[in-house]
This record gives sequence, structure tokens and C-alpha cells, in this order.
Amino acid sequence: MKKIPVASEAKRVLFISLAIFFLSFVLNLKSLSIISVAFAIFILYFFRDPERVANVDSSYILSPADGKVMWIRHIDYEEFGIKRHNCISIFMSPFDVHVNRSPCDGLVKSVRYEPGKHFCAFKKDIETKNERNYIVLETHGEVVLLIQIAGFLARRIFSYVKEGEKVKRGDRIGMIAFGSRVDVCLPAKYEITVLEGQKVKAGITVIAKRRGYGEEKSKEDLPAS
Repeated sequence: MKKIPVASEAKRVLFISLAIFFLSFVLNLKSLSIISVAFAIFILYFFRDPERVANVDSSYILSPADGKVMWIRHIDYEEFGIKRHNCISIFMSPFDVHVNRSPCDGLVKSVRYEPGKHFCAFKKDIETKNERNYIVLETHGEVVLLIQIAGFLARRIFSYVKEGEKVKRGDRIGMIAFGSRVDVCLPAKYEITVLEGQKVKAGITVIAKRRGYGEEKSKEDLPAS
């Protein structure tokens, strides 16, 4: 029997729900048994963590989250050295996979958690109000900012990475429990390849491409004179 790919955060909740099931079964509490089994199935579904592989080169930026592209807009985060970056906001419904992945190869420059409110994640201008986690990545000498934003149902943001750690595209970098949003902010050098309203998948869907990458690579391949 193949191992079910489930995020580690599910284990504790799953153990509790199964313990309740066995206790209710022994005590012949049929309604509670059914509820506990249904809840365990929901936990397995929500915390699913499928393997993802994208066969594209390093000029491409991959989606950090499963969900729907809500907005594409310019944004400033001067405290992170970010000005007029293109920001892609991806809303994750409770039915989407909630494990987040690195959109690019890079070095984790900083990780900063900020407590906050729990407004609906599909609303605009909540990125500085809601509970959130900032992950700053350095790639090709440029800054890419990833923001995990807790929504109305979300009550916990998990971060898997630390400052100074190197990550590769598609690496798991965190998770948000129950309905939330992930923003990825890219320098103007990157050409956005998705549209508002488009469905995307973490570690698979290409959301941007670095302009001029092909030309730079060709020059690097030339023999030294």
C-alpha cells in the first residue's frame, strides 16, 4: 500500500480524531464515531501534500501556491528593498492544497512573522492587516518576496525555512491552515505569464519568466577571447 502524502502538521489532529473514534466505538457512540471518521478523512484531504516536479529551466518562476490568481499589481515594500515590484496574489480555498513551495532557486535572506487580523483573504489591502509571514529570497542578485497571509478561516501559518538557508524551486517552504492567500512579488525584470482569474498549482505552473535570460545565457556560453 502506497504511503499517503500528508503534511506533518496533520499528524497530531489526525491522532486525536482517531483516538475519539476508537473511544466512541468502544462506548457504542455511533454518531460520534461517524463524525470522528468524517473529520479524519477531511484532515487527510486538507493536509494532502502531493509530489510536484516541473521540468523548466531557472529562467522561470513557479507558483508558490495552489489556487486562483486574484490580482496582479505593482506594490512597494521599502523595508525589504522592494519598489514597484509586480505582485501576484493567489487565493487558496479550503479545497486547494495548502503546502507552499519556493517559486525559485535562491537564498533565504530573512523570515519575519507579523501577527494581525483575520479578514477574508480574497479582499484587497489586507496584506498589511492580517496575520502574515514574510519570506525574502535572493535569486540572481535580485529580491523576490513571498508573503503567506492568513485568511478568515486560517489560524496558523507554518514556515519551514530559516534565514541563511538555500532553497530550490519547488521546495516546500511552509503551509497555511484553512483558506488563505500567498503573494509573490517579483522585480520588473520578470515578465508575468499568468492572468487574473487563472488557476495555478504550486511547483508546477509557470507564473513569470526572467527577461533577457536567453541572451545572457548565450553570452555566457561564448568562448573567452
